[in-house]
Amino acid sequence: MTHSVLRFSLKPGVRDEFVQTFRELEVLAVSSALPGFRNGQLHLDVEDPDSAMVIAAWDSPEAYQGWLDSPAREAIGDRLEPFWAQPPEGRVVTLVQEVGPGPGVSAR
Repeated sequence: MTHSVLRFSLKPGVRDEFVQTFRELEVLAVSSALPGFRNGQLHLDVEDPDSAMVIAAWDSPEAYQGWLDSPAREAIGDRLEPFWAQPPEGRVVTLVQEVGPGPGVSAR
């Protein structure tokens, strides 16, 4: 499985408005309509109030590229760009191992 990791460096004091706009644009719902999308989350940095991150799971790097090439993503980026202190930093990574709660495993 492939994950996209996108870190946003936000202008000071705009995080709440960024989150509100992200939700209003339904970024994750829009991306979920693309083939190969599995799930996605918006995360807020606990220590840095001017930082946010989106992590999404895709079937393949090609599925994620479909999102990058979509006109919907471009339009969303245009609406979120005013909140950025600098352009987002993105990475594509491959999941190698995952562990979760199961029989005989306690979650901590």
